[in-house]
Formats: sequence, structure tokens, C-alpha cells
Amino acid sequence: YPGEQWYAFMEASDAANGYDFETAPGVELNTLRAINVTGPINYGSLAVSSNTGSTNASTTVTNQGNVGSDLQIQGTDLSDGGTSRIPSNQQKFATSTFTYSTCTSCHLVSSTTPYSLDINIAKPTVATPAVTSRVYWGVAVPFGVNSAPHQGVNVFTPVSP
Repeated sequence: YPGEQWYAFMEASDAANGYDFETAPGVELNTLRAINVTGPINYGSLAVSSNTGSTNASTTVTNQGNVGSDLQIQGTDLSDGGTSRIPSNQQKFATSTFTYSTCTSCHLVSSTTPYSLDINIAKPTVATPAVTSRVYWGVAVPFGVNSAPHQGVNVFTPVSP
């Protein structure tokens, strides 16, 4: 923010009651985009050829930087650790709850191209309460996937709004 400055102020005293202070004006504060994502994306148990319907997993994104942020989201295929895979683009996400088969505002997870999500997590101005936003998730399990638990990785990257 042009025209805004941070000031450092130091005050010291010693055992003989000596005392001094100093101010250092005009310290430039670097931009820090940082987030904390909590809540595992747990879809629960689903049958083959079904989806999560209107039951959404969710993650909470907390802004821990000093500027507002949007997100980029990218992910991997979900795997059972062997040959069974659920393609990454079977995962849908949105900024509000949804029904998997009828969602028009959802986005698909890509394993190759991050999706830029306009989430507008505001710049924190106080420590409490934290500035947060939620991302809601759903998945479809295609025919041919085995019934073992599947896992993958979704990557959240804070970006400039």
C-alpha cells in the first residue's frame, strides 16, 4: 500500500537506570502470501459408479500472510497404491455447497493445470478472528475402480487477486 510505512521502536534501560529509545522510520515490508489449509478432504465410502451427491467434504483456508489472496488448486489422481485410479478431474470443488451431478458453478481438479479460484481471502488486520474461507468438494467414482481406499494430493497455492 503506497504511503503506508512500518516503524521500528526500541526502548532500553539498564540496572543503573540508564534509559534510551530510538525510532527507525520507513521500513519497507515485503509482501507475504501465505495460507494454512485445514480439514482433510474425506469423501467417505462410495460405491463404484456413484458420486457424493449433496454431501460435500470441505477445507478451511486461513490467510496467514499480509495481503489478500486468491487460490490456485491442482491435484493428483486418487490411487489405491496399486493400479486402481480415480482421475483427478472426477473431483469437483466450489466456494459453496453443491450437488455433484447438477453443479454449474463447480470446477474440476486438474493434474496438469492449476485452476485459479477467485476466493478473495482478505488481508488480515487483527490476529483474532482469523480470516478464512471454505472450499467444498465432491467426487465421482467411475466404473472399474476397486473398493480399496484411494488417496491423492491437492495443492493450494495463494496468488495475487
